[in-house]
Amino acid sequence: MVGATVVYHQLQFMQNKKLGYDKEQVIVLPETGQIGQKEAFFRDQMRQDSRVASVSTSGYLPAGPSNNNNFFVYPDDRATQLVKALRYDIDDQYIPTLGMTMVAGRNFSPQFATDSAGVILNETAVRALGWGGTSLGRTVSQNDNRGVKRTYRVLGVVQDFHFRSLHERISPLVMVLASNSGTVIIKARTTDVAGLLATMQQRWTALMPGNPFAYSFLNERYQQTYITERRTGQILGFFAGLTIFVACLGLFGLATFMAEQRTKEIGVRKVLGASIISIVTLLSKDFLK
Repeated sequence: MVGATVVYHQLQFMQNKKLGYDKEQVIVLPETGQIGQKEAFFRDQMRQDSRVASVSTSGYLPAGPSNNNNFFVYPDDRATQLVKALRYDIDDQYIPTLGMTMVAGRNFSPQFATDSAGVILNETAVRALGWGGTSLGRTVSQNDNRGVKRTYRVLGVVQDFHFRSLHERISPLVMVLASNSGTVIIKARTTDVAGLLATMQQRWTALMPGNPFAYSFLNERYQQTYITERRTGQILGFFAGLTIFVACLGLFGLATFMAEQRTKEIGVRKVLGASIISIVTLLSKDFLK
């Protein structure tokens, strides 16, 4: 029973924990790279739909299966301080689409051509790089497999968000502006999600007849991350209920046996004016204790 209670509270915590991004009404369309150059046209069509708040393209998702890319960076003023981070290739609409919060600086913008050499760090990355003050305008570098050095300028800092299981600590994250394809992320602003999905399927079929239209919701992908915990909770809940049921059968049997053993005593007490409540209390107080 205690185990089931603990797991229940853990599941409640996972459901209500502020993740640092908005997972509600976010539709994920995988395998959009199969429509090739038409992917950009499909995105533009969806952006023009009044039921859509924003559209982004990135295979890096904070919940469920996602692209994964380790990124070793170091601050230019301390080249020996190598920090292992996770790299996210995103576009300029990724952060607003997922409702993330910028705590310093700015997001990527198509108005600045130099943003291709910029990065956005999470708060954990700033701390790992040893920057106690402002990090804006500072540079970090990375050496590729051939030893070629590439330098990035910090444009902004995004608030820490959980891009892995809550069982793991938030690790340093580096966001890089890149041209992505293969996964489209759509933030819906309408409650008529079914109607929006129907429109999306029609447009998809018009661009790529014969190819199946597949989608998922970001909140569902998040739930799948903790499917083991939910199964454990269900199993513990079942056995806790079974334990209570068996315990109640045992107590009922003992109470019935004691009542039969004290039939004469109960009769005498009734004759002498004892109330039903006092008799029930007499038989139950030991079990209640």
